[in-house]
Amino acid sequence: MHKVGGIDRKSIDIWISGKTYTISFVSVFARKSAVEFQQAISQLIQIQSIEDAEVRTEKLEQLSIEDLSRKVELRDAIIQNILESNGYDYDGDWWEKNTSYEDQNEFIKFCLMKDVMDDGKKKEAEA
Repeated sequence: MHKVGGIDRKSIDIWISGKTYTISFVSVFARKSAVEFQQAISQLIQIQSIEDAEVRTEKLEQLSIEDLSRKVELRDAIIQNILESNGYDYDGDWWEKNTSYEDQNEFIKFCLMKDVMDDGKKKEAEA
């Protein structure tokens, strides 16, 4: 537990690419944005699972490059918000060079899950 703004909060240590971050606070912005990001990923997965190649291609073409870029920017904003809310500096270049998209998604997932994780389970999450 860490005291954040006078409130005792559960914390989780997340190791990613040689760095460890202790996360105690996840803002409403990060939570709302993560839901929006997950909905976009789910939509993309559904499109990818369409067996008819012509229909799949048509659906993919409907997604704009700008919209997909915005989703990547949203993921970056979520990570930045979580880190800065917990006293860390955000270095976008480091994240781009040292992590994969899967690493970044796992980082966000563990941060969001920290409040519902069982205290008896492993406290250190490896992304």
